[in-house]
Amino acid sequence: QKSTGSMEEVFQRSLATSDFPILTSNVANKAVMQGWERADETYNTWVDTNGSVSDYKLQTKARAGEFDDLEEVKEGEEYKYGDRGEQSETFKLAKYGKLISFTREMLINDDLSQLADSASALGEAANRKLGDLCYNVLIANAVMGDGTALFAAGHGNLGTAGLPNATTMAEALKLMAYQKDIKGKRRLNIKPSYLLAPAAIQGTTEEFFQAKVWADGSTDATRPNIYYNQVQRVYETRLDDDSATQWYLAANRNTVQLAFLNGQKAPYLERKDAFKT
Repeated sequence: QKSTGSMEEVFQRSLATSDFPILTSNVANKAVMQGWERADETYNTWVDTNGSVSDYKLQTKARAGEFDDLEEVKEGEEYKYGDRGEQSETFKLAKYGKLISFTREMLINDDLSQLADSASALGEAANRKLGDLCYNVLIANAVMGDGTALFAAGHGNLGTAGLPNATTMAEALKLMAYQKDIKGKRRLNIKPSYLLAPAAIQGTTEEFFQAKVWADGSTDATRPNIYYNQVQRVYETRLDDDSATQWYLAANRNTVQLAFLNGQKAPYLERKDAFKT
């Protein structure tokens, strides 16, 4: 039987056919999504991931405050116009990516699994990047639209240092409940939904929240633990890298929002021959 040529020649011919790019793209795309879904990330428990914008321009996200208090209107008097305060934050989309290659050697060695493994790791890295972005909002404690850092005395959201216990939780709950609307008309009575904490304090924190009763230095002084399973706990090692003791309370999934270009959350691949940009 006549030889059809070396594997090197097969490789060159395969580049000229439509089947080869389709085959490699299908393998890579499937592997990327497997890696994306396999990533063990915690941010999607407490973060709103439904933000969508249509371009990379500077975006403004406005928040209107509560309406003015109503006033009694006596007979013959005129109604007065009310007002609402407004705050806003700005943000821009950023693009993240890496290159992976499918080489001549990989094809000659019939090693599509190596391409799939690299693509899967790339998908996991994409999901990991989102986690980095979300937790960096807490760790960086950046200045907000009002000119004050996210966590600051001026925002009334800094509690006394200490592990979650009856004293620190009571203070944190009070600070959340005492938050006021934009114009300071009323207290918002915010209630926490999530506790975000470093993995270093998971053991003692779970002992506290899972205990139905607890004691004050004496097993005879037991009473109901009013904080029993009150909030959903999220333990994240990114927080350990910043502080092994600092923890946070979040009210709902709107505390931090991720926005995506046209709502496209999952990573995507582009295939080109020898490209870098």
